[in-house]
Amino acid sequence: MPSCTLSLTRQETIMDSRRIGYAELYTRMLRVLQEEDPDTQLLYDDQHLAPPWYVDGEPYTINAFVLAGLGVTAEAFDKVYRDGDPPHVVFPSVGIPLTASAEALAESVWLLECRGISWADAVRSARREPGAVHYPPAPEDRQLGECGLLALLRHAAKAHPDSVSATPLRLYANGSPASLMGHVIAELGVPEEWVTFHDTQRAAILLPALGWMLSDRARFAAISVQSAELKGMAWAEIVFWFEDHLPQVLDHQPCDI
Repeated sequence: MPSCTLSLTRQETIMDSRRIGYAELYTRMLRVLQEEDPDTQLLYDDQHLAPPWYVDGEPYTINAFVLAGLGVTAEAFDKVYRDGDPPHVVFPSVGIPLTASAEALAESVWLLECRGISWADAVRSARREPGAVHYPPAPEDRQLGECGLLALLRHAAKAHPDSVSATPLRLYANGSPASLMGHVIAELGVPEEWVTFHDTQRAAILLPALGWMLSDRARFAAISVQSAELKGMAWAEIVFWFEDHLPQVLDHQPCDI
């Protein structure tokens, strides 16, 4: 699996204090579940009010893995960390402020981890928590890069690995996702009525029409995946194929990495 982790030499992303939105944080958490053991339950000294974020220089919580992917080393973290600090304190302290919706997601996952809930269940439960998505949307909440889209594609393909999209290609059919990109659209909270209203089955057209900011690489991925669906490839095969054919000429934006 190609690595989308930010090189530790790319500290300018942190120094630029780029605000992270809900979709990017959620998909970065999905990547943690895909690259680490999703059944992990945190074990720590119960005299602590909360588990440590880093242990022996390595990330220990889901949010810490997200920080590591954004280039935050244990050394940088230790300069601002206080024992038991929650995400709404930690993220901005290392130069990565969150939108209100993203902060609610980070806090919910962190609190569930503190209760010993498995990582997969923590993310799943926090994702379903209504309060995590009922803030006025910020523009950053609808920012989607290549690695975020790939995480959503892997998530859908893992659940339906042998599925093949029917033609003509549709995002929804009878109220349910009907294709690989249809599952991605549904995961982003786009209902079938909005697809019908905009009268397009092309994700690369629909999402910008709904206010989503796709990076060039994410737009390329959306187009390529739907083209592969039209060829009758199984969903797991499409994801495997695309990961081996990432674009070589399109520049990376920070959200792509």
